[in-house]
Formats: sequence, structure tokens, C-alpha cells
Amino acid sequence: MVGLGDNNSTSCNSNNRAKDKKKKKKKRGGSKRKMTAEQTLAFKSVTEWVYLDRQNSSSTSTAAPALSSWVVDDFGVQKSLGMGIEKVVFELHSHSKHSDGFLSPSKLVERAHGNGVKVLALTDHDTMSGIPEAMETARRYGIKIIPGVEISTIFSPRNSEMEEPVHILAYYSSGGPRRYEELEKLLANIRDGRYLRAKDMVLKLNKLKLPLKWEHVTRIAGKGVAPGRLHVARAMVEAGHVENLKQAFTRYLYDGGPAYSTGSEPLAEDAIQIICETGGLAVLAHPWALKNPIPIIERLKDAGLHGMEVYRSDGRLAAYSDLADSYDLLKLGGSDYHGRGGHGECELGSVNLPVLVLHDFLKVARPIWCSAIKDILENYAEEPSDSNLARIARFGRMGSFKGSCPLSCGKDLIDHCLSSWLSTEERQKGDFEAIRMKLSSKSPKSQHTESLVFFSMATQRAHILSFLLSCATFLNLISCHSNLPENHVALFIFGDSLFDPGNNNYINTTTDFQANFWPYGETFFKYPTGRFSDGRLIPDFIAHFAGLPIIPTYLQPGNHKFTDGANFASGGAGALVESHQGFVIDLETQIKYFKKVEKSLRQELGDAEAKKLVSKAVYLISVGGNDYLTRNSSTASDEEFASMVLGNLTLALKEIYKKGGRKFGFPNMMPLGCLPYMKAQAGGSCDDQVTAIAKLHNKLLPKTLQNLETQLEGFKYAYYDFFESVSQRLNNPSKYGFKDATTACCGSGMYGGVYSCGGKRGITEFHLCENPGQYFFFDSYHPSDKAYEQFAELMWSGTTDVVWPYNLKSLFEAKASNLNIPFPSPY
Repeated sequence: MVGLGDNNSTSCNSNNRAKDKKKKKKKRGGSKRKMTAEQTLAFKSVTEWVYLDRQNSSSTSTAAPALSSWVVDDFGVQKSLGMGIEKVVFELHSHSKHSDGFLSPSKLVERAHGNGVKVLALTDHDTMSGIPEAMETARRYGIKIIPGVEISTIFSPRNSEMEEPVHILAYYSSGGPRRYEELEKLLANIRDGRYLRAKDMVLKLNKLKLPLKWEHVTRIAGKGVAPGRLHVARAMVEAGHVENLKQAFTRYLYDGGPAYSTGSEPLAEDAIQIICETGGLAVLAHPWALKNPIPIIERLKDAGLHGMEVYRSDGRLAAYSDLADSYDLLKLGGSDYHGRGGHGECELGSVNLPVLVLHDFLKVARPIWCSAIKDILENYAEEPSDSNLARIARFGRMGSFKGSCPLSCGKDLIDHCLSSWLSTEERQKGDFEAIRMKLSSKSPKSQHTESLVFFSMATQRAHILSFLLSCATFLNLISCHSNLPENHVALFIFGDSLFDPGNNNYINTTTDFQANFWPYGETFFKYPTGRFSDGRLIPDFIAHFAGLPIIPTYLQPGNHKFTDGANFASGGAGALVESHQGFVIDLETQIKYFKKVEKSLRQELGDAEAKKLVSKAVYLISVGGNDYLTRNSSTASDEEFASMVLGNLTLALKEIYKKGGRKFGFPNMMPLGCLPYMKAQAGGSCDDQVTAIAKLHNKLLPKTLQNLETQLEGFKYAYYDFFESVSQRLNNPSKYGFKDATTACCGSGMYGGVYSCGGKRGITEFHLCENPGQYFFFDSYHPSDKAYEQFAELMWSGTTDVVWPYNLKSLFEAKASNLNIPFPSPY
């Protein structure tokens, strides 16, 4: 159901969040208290389920958060007391482009991760086609996906011809529905009806003198997506018939409206019956949108309904909570996120579900899911055929792989395949030992496999290892040392605040070296991440260009998966240990962290695969600026000091090289003397003395890299002329789309040069511009998201006049033979 101003939408106003933030804190912050015994047990049970895969790993450090670190507020919502300990957030209602959402499943998962969501249910309208992509992306971020679907149905009163649309949410186990074909037949019929329904809406609009083309609607919906009301509404906006989506719904497309039409929706009771038969949990979506909810809830409860939405972003709705109690239904809720943006859009993870609610949800769901997983595996054990294997792999995307494996490994690995969703007790109760024994004793009907593709029912060559690996993939846990895709290139990042995504959030430092408060992060992430920017940094864009997820902070709690890389950068860090010593993570310590990651990769992937990953990876390093800005106490000459900085950088590079690193990227030093902070200190003009040592650094760095290229076989690099790119924008801002390249968007004093952005660095008053995209500098030291994007594009694919001898795109795409890089042998 689309929440667009009618009574099914939640009251969210993203534009007022910043203003209301302090009020909300006052409202809830004063009544935190220790959890009751019941809440403590519930919280323990919930977190154990969320972190099952970590508890079943060998590392004890990855277990669920300590109970002593948590309290609850007046509403029973868990709150963290400790630094760096994250709240366990469930998001149980979201949509992607596979129905009427605006984001791809991958982007949806990335946004959920950015909002701190740990468990995400993707519930597209009448399709589960987005689940595999969501699961694959979620695996990188350590998010648990609940495969879901929002089913469009009709409630038809027995003694009345008045029908009412009802939406039912279905939540499934990691393996998806058992007897999937039955559910898919139902959903396909609804989707076919959606095409007819949307065509009828277009016809009605044309009769209302609002001309609209069918091709316009299908283009908006996208290839293979059954059009819904939201797609019709978007076409109306683009055609100029209405001013916005809300107007389209309130005037024409609301239930029973002049352009409304029904499709081929099944009866709500029939849909619930199929959900139950296929191993799902049935929940009534947004009951506040119903005209007559009581008889509907009563009938659906008799049909097998498990729960109903009661919680919204604006809190618990008491009337519907009472209804749920009356009919003994689970009380749940979610944001119903579509990714529209703008006024009224509730963010992913914005619904606070109390810990007892989450516990009740899992208490009902887990036995149902356990039974479904057991049935799916038993079917395969009874008949390990190609078609049954394809069913097993339906919600796991596997790349091509070849070869064979002894069947005996099945018995040893089946527990690991299930461990991220089922506890030891559940596996024992479900008699999974018998299934393991059956699997290990049977011979597959085919011995080799070339590919395993989602929804492919064509004949495939398959064997038991294929099954186990695909099982591990959709359960967010690969049990054996598996080969990464041949073209996979990781990204490791070192340096200072130009690259720091928030490592300083997790160390004992001061706010001078942190950016984890508003308005940092306001334009892209919509919340402060710890990045010294209104949005993203250069490495974030590089990761996107390379087809990687945003590389998380190394110190982020729960971040123990490094196959995509890691970011060690620390705001304020330098190549010299003395620079801001005790407040930041210096370069030497960052290298120590990298060595720990390299060791972790060897343990996870095996020596050969880890060596391959490390040697194919690209290493981005931005360091030195803080050394030059804080060298006041040094008696060394400029040349001596720059040599010290570059000497430490060289040592770091050699340590990475020893571990197998071969491909590096470096921005040189920007004109430091022209930062708003430095200009304010210098009375309004650039500090030429500081800029001079930046120029000296830029003169010596290429020579250092050329020497390393000579000394270290296979050492290759991209040297980016950051100084020139910044200078061009400072001298001619309008050419690059900036209104102001002199004053910081956020700060105070001359040029915004007083480092007061956010009001948490000793000075509470600060100015914030309306549009950071018009400003080159976001705060007194750091460029804006828009500027970083331009720099990243140049580093990625710039020509040799700005980045040389290679650009980053060349390094990411290069094979050993292309660059003559002697990658370590995997044998």
C-alpha cells in the first residue's frame, strides 16, 4: 500500500527532524531505566538470533552485545549505554524497484545499513524477485534479510457486495517459501491483474480529459515490473496533470476514486491460507487504512492471521494495539519505505519496535521457519535432483564455478549452512541430523555444475557442494574456503579526514576530531556518519565506481567481513606518530590494523585465496596534511620535514607490499594555505608559507613513488594531482558548478573559517548554508560531497594530465598480465 497523504501513511517529516531532534531527546532521554527480567531475557533471545552466525564462528569477540550495556525507555525500546554499541534495529516493511519503490534492492540494503538496520524484510508488492539481490548485498554488510512479500487481496463481506482492498505481509525463512510454486502462481496471477488494472486506470484518466499514454506508465515501472498506482501517479505528475503524487492519489487514485480500478486480487482469507501452507507468517498491513477493520480482523484471524501492524514511525497506535490484544495477534510495524524522498517519507528503521514485541515475533516465527527449512531440505534429501537444487538456490545468487567435491563434506557442512538462522536446539528438534545422514549417503544425479542462477529451472549439472555453497550464501555464511569471483577487487583505505568514514567515532578523542553530529552527513546519508562532509568522501565514490558497497569503518562494531576491503583512515591522522598523538589513529597503527585484517582473511578464505585478494586489491592513501598543519614545534627545515613525512609513508607502503599489495592510489597535497581556516587565520588571504610546503610535498612524492616502482617489482600506482584540481575550482568555481569556493557552508567567522560546524567544538553558534552543493567547502577544512564526487571521477577515469601513470579504473580492471604485476601464486 502506498502511503501518500491518505490515512495509511505515517507521520514523518524529514524536513523537521533536525529541528525536533533536541525535543525528542528531552521527551525520551530523561526516563531511561534498567531492563526488567522479562525484557532482559527477551533482549538476549533477540540478539542471539540476530547474531547467530557470529556466535557460531570461532571468534568470541563477535557475539551479541553485553546486556549490561542496555536500558529501555518508557516505550520498552532498547537503548545503548556504551560507546560503539549499536542498537538492534528491525525494519519489517520496505519496497524496492521490483514493485513500486524507487531504489534497487542493493541500494535499499545500503541505505538500511547506513541507518543502522540489522534485520531487513524486503516486502515488495506481489513479487519476491528482488530478494536474491538484497541477500547478496546484505551479505557484504552483515545484515540479516527476511524474505517477504506484500500481497494485494480483496476482503469481501459475506452479506454485502462492498469489497475492500486488504494488504497482507508474508515473512519467510532464509530458504524462502516451501512449495514455492504455489505461492508464485498466486503472485503471478495478481501481477497479471495489475497490468489490466493499470491499463483501466489510464483509460479512466483519459476519459476524465487527463491524457496519459500506457507506454509512459510502463517506462516508469521498468522492465518486468507490474505497474501499480504509484507508477500511474508518477506519470500523471510528469504529464503535468497534478502537482505531486499526493494530489494524484487524493483526487483520482484513492480507493474508490474516479480513476481507481481493481485487479485480480485473491480473497484475503485464501492468501493467508497459502502463506501458512508455504511456511510464512501472515501480518495485516496498515490496518488504519481500512474502512471497517474489526470484521476484517475477525475473519482474517479465523483464517490464520498471525499479526497486524500497530507501530508506525510516530509511535504505537493504541486503538489498533487494543484490537491486536483482543484477537491475540502479534503487534508489529515498519516504515513502509518506498524511497520517494521529500515531505512525509518515513526512513528505513524509523519505527521503534520494543524488545518484547521483537521477541514475540521471533517466538512465533522461528518454529514456522524451522519447519519450512526442514521440509525444503528433506525434499532435496529425498530427491537430490536438478529441479530440487534450483529450488534450494532460489534465494541465493551463485557465480559460475567448476569442479567436484567429495560428497562426504555434506554431513560436516550442513550445520554451518543453517547456523545463521537456526540455533543448535532448533536443529536438534528439527531432526536435521537425519537429513545430514541422508544427504551424505546419496549420490547426486549430476556430477558437475557450470552455473547456478536464480529462478533457473533449466537442466543444470549439480552436485552436493553446489547445494551447500548456495545454502551458505543465502544464509549469509559461507562455511568452506570458497573462491571469490575472478574479477573481484577489494579496496583498502588509509589516511586522514579526507578519507575517514567514521573510525574516530569509536576511539577516545575529542569532537575536534569527530564529525558524528548534525549537520555532517545531511545531504546524502541524512544523518551524521562520522565523515567530515555533508555526504560522501572520495573512497565512497571510488567504491561505487568499482561495483563495491561503501567500505565501512574498520572499527565499526560487528564489521568482521573484509572481502570487499576495509577503511582504516582517521580524521586528524598523519604519517608522523606525533601529529595529534593520542587523539587519532596514526598511519603506523592503521598498518597494524591492516595486518590483522590480512590475517583474518587468511583464516576465512585460506592462504591462497587471501593472497590473491590482497594482491589484486587497490590501496588508497591520503596522508600528510595534518603533519604539515601541525609542524609548529618542529625545528626541521621544510625539506627535512617533508622527507620525514614521505619516509614514514614509504615504510607503510613497504609493509603493505610485503603482505602482497601491489596497486596504490594517492592524491597529492591540496593547497593547504587556502583552506577557509587558514585564510581566516591569515587575515583573509591564502597562507603562502603553508601552501609552499604542500607544493614541496607534491614535488617529492612522485620521485618517491618512482623509486618504489624501481625497487619493488610489480608496484603500480595512480598519482592524482589533487592540488591542481582544487586550485582550478578555487579560481573558477562557476565553471565546476559552485556558487562559492571561498566560504565554508558550515562554520562561523570570516569565510566560515572558525571550526565551529555543528556547535560541539567549544563554539555553539555557527552558520549553515541552505544548499551545500553550491559550496566547494562544507566546513572550515573539508570539501563538500559535490566536490568530492568530482575529485573521485578524476581519480577514477581521468586522463594523464590529472592522474598518472594509471588511473584507478585501470588499476581495478587490470589483470596481472596487463600491468605485469607478479601476483602471488594461489598454490
